Amino acid sequence: MSNSKYYYDNNPYFNKDKYKTLWNGYLAYKIDDTYISDERQLNDILVDVCERNFYITLQENYIYLSFDSDEYLYHYQFEKMIKPSINKIQENFKIFIEEGEFYATEIKHCGNQYKYTINQSINHDNEKKITIKKKTMNWENYEKAKISKKK
Repeated sequence: MSNSKYYYDNNPYFNKDKYKTLWNGYLAYKIDDTYISDERQLNDILVDVCERNFYITLQENYIYLSFDSDEYLYHYQFEKMIKPSINKIQENFKIFIEEGEFYATEIKHCGNQYKYTINQSINHDNEKKITIKKKTMNWENYEKAKISKKK
């Protein structure tokens, strides 16, 4: 008998280093006079920066993005690419992205769920500053903490 906790710990089909993550979220930009209407150009920017295709939906001043489990996109990769993506979108479309929110769910046993909140402000020197706040949720850890509080 093996020392693994679950039967799939030693299963080659459940490689711990390669798991899929579902992503969805939005970026909201300030409306001046124009809306982004060219999904193809936006997709080209994201492919250039992120090297991945996203599902894109444009609605008024919102850019909705999602990513399914056909490829791998880990939270640390997202953290590296989101700021350059925002900067490139703003530069190409001459807009100002004010906020955004993204959700990710790891498709693995006891995987994490992530929530990213994105805000952008302009300081007194007219410098743009993007801030990203990350919250992580793991249901197994949550249940353990809930049980330990009862004791």
